[in-house]
Amino acid sequence: YTLNKLRQDLAQRLSSILNTDAEKVYLLLEKPKNEEHGLFALPLPRLKLPGNPAQVAKDLAEKFPRDEIFKGVTSVGPFLNFSIDSGYVLKDTVK
Repeated sequence: YTLNKLRQDLAQRLSSILNTDAEKVYLLLEKPKNEEHGLFALPLPRLKLPGNPAQVAKDLAEKFPRDEIFKGVTSVGPFLNFSIDSGYVLKDTVK
């Protein structure tokens, strides 16, 4: 797994949940300012979704399905943060 492939995979998953364009989500995914928040962050206000961005982030953090790659999803204010299982990614890279 490369960082770009992870970002594409995450954007695709989010676009299905948010019912929005995967390319738009991909372009908005960024690195969190605080590394403890994960590998990727999605600033929800930039998607212009209806509702309070902080509440939308909290709801999405609860809904997002965790798996062997994306092990943690948290909300910090209007940001949705994603942590990955580096062991899985490393194992997949070594294959």
